Amino acid sequence: MRQTILFILFSVSMSTLHAQMGERVFTLIKNQDVDGIIELADNEIDLCLLDDQNIYNKSEARQELVRFFSEHEPTSCEAVHSGKSRKQKSAYLLGKMTTADGTLYRVFVYANANNKLMELRIDEW
Repeated sequence: MRQTILFILFSVSMSTLHAQMGERVFTLIKNQDVDGIIELADNEIDLCLLDDQNIYNKSEARQELVRFFSEHEPTSCEAVHSGKSRKQKSAYLLGKMTTADGTLYRVFVYANANNKLMELRIDEW
């Protein structure tokens, strides 16, 4: 019984953490706050910006995001869907970003159990 209660509490707290992180990521993207995004990232991040995909350290990822946002200025970014792994150890978030020229992009965020950003994908909708 005690293990069941602990599992439920852990699951609820992980869901809350991932939801808060997701909201924060989408707000950071909307505000083009690259430093804030990098702060959430793990030591390495799988970054896919349109057709350019690579695994970057934080410094390299920062440069790529600055370049991307200078060419694709977000005016909004909002959550569309979220989910968790079967064992509640990771989560994904799907969002929609609109840029100044009206282009829509799909934003995919993957976070690990430590609530660190492992993957960020921005593709045309």
